[in-house]
Amino acid sequence: MDGAPSIDIRDVRCRFDARVALDGVTLSVPPGTLVGLVGPNGAGKTTLLRLIAGLIRPSAGQVLVEGRHPYATPAPEIARLVAVLPQHPVLPTGVSVREAVSWGRLPHLGRFRRPGAEDRRVVEQALARTDTSALADRDTNSLSGGERQRILIARALAQAPRVLVLDEPTAHLDISHQVEVMLVLQTLARDGLAIVAALHDLMLAAAYCDRVAILASGQLLAFGPPAQVITDDLVDAAYGAPAGERWRRLRRIAPPA
Repeated sequence: MDGAPSIDIRDVRCRFDARVALDGVTLSVPPGTLVGLVGPNGAGKTTLLRLIAGLIRPSAGQVLVEGRHPYATPAPEIARLVAVLPQHPVLPTGVSVREAVSWGRLPHLGRFRRPGAEDRRVVEQALARTDTSALADRDTNSLSGGERQRILIARALAQAPRVLVLDEPTAHLDISHQVEVMLVLQTLARDGLAIVAALHDLMLAAAYCDRVAILASGQLLAFGPPAQVITDDLVDAAYGAPAGERWRRLRRIAPPA
């Protein structure tokens, strides 16, 4: 698979009854790349993430993850390839952070095998990669919003995936915690993961993502480096001119890094 994209999506269409959720989307994500999916509500961002995770199959076109059709791959196998952080993830309560993160090892354990030294090593590595080792013995009930999100990412990393997909990972976080999460994702991409995250904040996408895909009404308007995608014309096309004007005002006040 050397040189092959981790995610390869070709002319994908996805329909739910009479509604077209995605229409002719094509994009490839190489290893070591952080991709931000942006666009208004209903643009197709979550549908695209679910296709990559194998939770649904396309109506037409092709989705490959590490050379496999995710929807046709047995669940334990796809869970070892793709880790998913949904929009409203559940973190177990009343357990230690280390134990919560260790649940990410379940796809590797099977029904009867107990965690061994390698599993414990992977969990500790996941904690270290998300800068949460100091929280390992804390009760999950005591976590702040930003800490909780980093622990959820650590649990996903404990799956030892090749691909990580996240649906609005910075939602409901204050600005400092949003930046913390994006820096973690940026570091993980540098370590070789292919990461696709649905984001609502264009400033975060512009500042931290390697590539941005802008969606509107199920169509991919553009895909490439942030400076080429988050432009006045494309923001107007995706969100409408009033939203585009608000974006331009915000950009003048606080331009992306």
